[in-house]
Amino acid sequence: MPLLRIGRHFRVSPEAKIVISRDEKEHEKLQAFRPGHYVFELSDVIGASGIGSGSFGEEDMELAARLLARYSKAVPGHPVRVRICRENMEVEIPVIPMIINDPLIDILRI
Repeated sequence: MPLLRIGRHFRVSPEAKIVISRDEKEHEKLQAFRPGHYVFELSDVIGASGIGSGSFGEEDMELAARLLARYSKAVPGHPVRVRICRENMEVEIPVIPMIINDPLIDILRI
């Protein structure tokens, strides 16, 4: 199944894109795309997962993590931790989820 048919797609920069799962079924489908991609997962709350492609700088990773956290069960305004992995790299960053009606979400959506 092509990645374009799965999840919510966002372009966080001209070089970086993230696909965020909408449900458990899509989460499972995204797992097939892990090799060679950035993997975004929530560490301490239930919610979506994401697969990133392209070149992510620190700001891109933070924005993608905030988008992912927006689609979680996190308490609005409270930080959550997002684990980001790719091949031999793994980091965990705290982020404040984007608010539900943040206009930036529509701007970034592909």
